[in-house]
Amino acid sequence: MITKSFQHEINSVYNLYLEIAEDILSPILDSEISQTAKFELYRSKLVFLYHLYEKCFLSYNQKLGFFTENDLRFIRSAIDMTKDYIREALRNILLHAINHQPSKKTRSNL
Repeated sequence: MITKSFQHEINSVYNLYLEIAEDILSPILDSEISQTAKFELYRSKLVFLYHLYEKCFLSYNQKLGFFTENDLRFIRSAIDMTKDYIREALRNILLHAINHQPSKKTRSNL
């Protein structure tokens, strides 16, 4: 049995999804943000997207009439793209760390 509070929750999540759907695939473009901050923002976005996907899946399977199969695919694409953004941010963090290591000569003098 589907409760009214569950239907209300799904309705709220769906309305939020409709508001942000056009931005959901976009990368973070602010060059002022450090790669570490981008990494953390993408991780938060990924957690949100998994939550959204779960609600979408439940709504679609219970035929509540909010989310569609296309919404499931779209959110899945956003999850995959966000994972790519996370990998890119992590790669940039690692490259920066490698390129800014003190040289062996400098370390041996310390």
